[in-house]
Order: sequence, then C-alpha cells, then structure tokens
Amino acid sequence: EFMDAVENKRIREFYWVGGEPLMFKIHWTAMQRVIELGYADQVYARYNSNMSRIDFYGKNLFDDCLKHFRDWQICASIDGVGVAGEYIRTGLKYNEWLENFKQGLTYSKNPRMMRLDFTLTTPGLFEMQNMCKLADKLGVSMLSKVTFAFTPDIAMSPLFLPKNILHRIVHEQLPHVTQKSLKDVLENLLTRPTFEEEYPNKF
Repeated sequence: EFMDAVENKRIREFYWVGGEPLMFKIHWTAMQRVIELGYADQVYARYNSNMSRIDFYGKNLFDDCLKHFRDWQICASIDGVGVAGEYIRTGLKYNEWLENFKQGLTYSKNPRMMRLDFTLTTPGLFEMQNMCKLADKLGVSMLSKVTFAFTPDIAMSPLFLPKNILHRIVHEQLPHVTQKSLKDVLENLLTRPTFEEEYPNKF
C-alpha cells in the first residue's frame, strides 16, 4: 500500500522514524523512487534519526536524496557530547555523528532544517551545558524531552533520583542553560513528583 502511494504520486509528506529509519532499505527505495518519478519537488520529508549512518545502499542522504526534495527537516538524536554521549547512547561514535550532522548543515537553508533532539537522562543532567554549547556553536536549536519510564526502577530517568538531589542539580544547572526547550524541561521537572514520591513503597 505504501509503495503503491509512492508509485501513484500520492505522497506529499514523509515522516521517517524508527528504530533507525536510515537503516531501512525501504527508506532509500521510496525516496529514490519519488526522485525518479519526478515529483520530489512536491514532497516534504521529516526525520527522527540518530545520524549514525547517512551513506547506505550506495546513496548519500543529502547529496543523492534530500537536495531534490521541496523541503526537509531532521531532528538528530543526541544525549551527550563526546565520551559521555557514547556512554549514554550505546553504539554512538560521536565524531562520526558530528561530521554527519555538519554535512547536513551544509545543505540546510534555515535553522529549522537541522536540529538537535536531546533526551535528558540521569547522567545527561551533567551534559546539559555541553549540549547547549554544542547547539550554540552549530547555530541550531535543540528539542528537549525527559527519558520516559513506566516503572520506578528505570535509573536512566532523572525522576529516579530523590527529589532533594534532583532539585539541587536542576537549580545549579538552570542558570547555564541557553536553550529554551531545555530550560522549559528543567522548570517542568521541578513541578513533577519523583518516583520516590509516586512509589514510596518501592524505595
């Protein structure tokens, strides 16, 4: 059904999300087919990607695909800078990620097209200044959210921490946070019950 829509030129917007959509062969097949059929200039492409690999099946995401499309946007997942980011996100090779992101910036026509997608983890509480510096240096904005958890034993969620510790860290970091979305997330954290409060019998 999906490829029928591609072939019949009914596609006007793609939203590629995963897993990791750039590892899906159907992504490259569909994008290339839209280009071959001559209507890429009518299609908007959105991505949530870890940007770990932008060359696949003999194609480059930007040079062979996205430059042909009407418009596009990439929210690039990253949870920390350097070795800290590699610790938080298994499999991340930070220098390769950064080069891939910078390549995207050379094709970007406005700040909306390339953005950092930061998920705040417990160790990531100590990476927030580095993430803001990265966004500022690259000249991009950052989307921010907190690690979601269904149960109170998920230590990667900042809400796993006792309230007094979490609040102390947040108050220490807030003055140094330059990205509005992250500042909003931190201010919201101060109003949310921690797992210690929600599940007192578990602690």
